[in-house]
Amino acid sequence: MMKKKYLNTLAALTVLATMWFGFSYQYLRDDAPAPPIDRFEVAQDVFSWMNNLTNDPFTGTPPPAMNSLAQNFPNPFNPSTTIKFDMTDKGLVTLKVYNVAGQLVRTLVNEVRPAGSYTEPWNGLNDRGSAVASGIYFYKMETNGFTATKKMVMLR
Repeated sequence: MMKKKYLNTLAALTVLATMWFGFSYQYLRDDAPAPPIDRFEVAQDVFSWMNNLTNDPFTGTPPPAMNSLAQNFPNPFNPSTTIKFDMTDKGLVTLKVYNVAGQLVRTLVNEVRPAGSYTEPWNGLNDRGSAVASGIYFYKMETNGFTATKKMVMLR
């Protein structure tokens, strides 16, 4: 029964990921000096690591529980502020700044990113590199069917 479960896991994982070893699999040895070489345990560990889809493979941290857009900090700000946002799934994310007339002032993010938490600074410049005037601005995040807008104040 264990071998069948192993083969099912192997079949499922080959669709999701591929691992390349920098050595021949035949040279793997157990901690115990007695044969046979137990490649099965090594394979189980590798498959377990590859199947860990809920955590970041490098940091081990789980992705955020929900998409969110936080209030910028500091607010009001001069000359720059930081915007934090969370993504539950990999996908295209846009983060744009608008003035009170609804005109696009600056595109901060427009790219595909993996699930995770991010911070984006805004230095108070528009897309042409000119400093914006004091006033109220809105920033809007869109990703995977999620949209949120927050208000911020620039004081010069």
